[in-house]
Amino acid sequence: MADADTTRVGIIGIGRMGAAMARRLRPDLEVLGYDVRPRPDVEIVMVATPAVLAERCDVLLLALPSPRETRAVFADPAFRAAFQTGRAIAFDMSTSDPASLEELANDLGDAAERLLDAPVLGRPDRCGAWTIPVGGDEAALERARGVLERLAARVEHLGTRGSAHTLKLLNNLMFAAINVVTAEVIGACDALGLPPQKFVEVVATSQAATVSPLFRDLAPRMIDGGGETVFTVDLLAKDLQLAARMCEDAGASLVSTRASQIVTAQALRLGLGQADTAALVRCFRPAEAGAEVSP
Repeated sequence: MADADTTRVGIIGIGRMGAAMARRLRPDLEVLGYDVRPRPDVEIVMVATPAVLAERCDVLLLALPSPRETRAVFADPAFRAAFQTGRAIAFDMSTSDPASLEELANDLGDAAERLLDAPVLGRPDRCGAWTIPVGGDEAALERARGVLERLAARVEHLGTRGSAHTLKLLNNLMFAAINVVTAEVIGACDALGLPPQKFVEVVATSQAATVSPLFRDLAPRMIDGGGETVFTVDLLAKDLQLAARMCEDAGASLVSTRASQIVTAQALRLGLGQADTAALVRCFRPAEAGAEVSP
């Protein structure tokens, strides 16, 4: 492969994460993109099919919503043929699961060594400061490391393919739990007569061990209902489903994850799928939710 300064990168999926990657890489590298929707706001060359990227690019970054969309890309005969006969190294940067990725690899023959999982720990606006764990062939990672290091402050090889997806799903179980318990305590403030704004102000500015950057971000948005959509309830529910299945298959115990699934299911019934996860607070306000959340 050419060195990182001349590598051609293809991004499949130009959503919030894919667009952030494109903007970060474009000043230094040649970047091509594919998405099912037009993205005139992202100044890269868009191609007609993912197969074109597999033919023309040295590194492929897949930033898709779920394993279903990733599977659809690899199921396309034109893409699969181009990938198998080419030299591109593909990183699945979506939040997916090890089993789904291994299913794809099983159909790729020797080219499977060039398929790695590299999900992102970080938000779109922190692109460049992300942490990217990577699972898969270490030699393939080293050939493309220069691309990932433009996106992340830390690129960490974890081991075999699927190990990075495992880490990311476990991380997202914690993310879900913090979302749910923050919504729960703000809802409890209403019931107990404690002004939620005062609770958040005092706790967030304290040195309490319960305070995290996620709480500081979420809690004010849960109170005022404002702010951009950072991560949707739909995506959270998808991640919980993938993580629960992964843990169940391994015989791992789940307790708080079940509670998180109950709350996200209630949010989906309220039509909040496309809302930011801060909207989970509505599940703990009976006047809005129409009923209390219960196990």
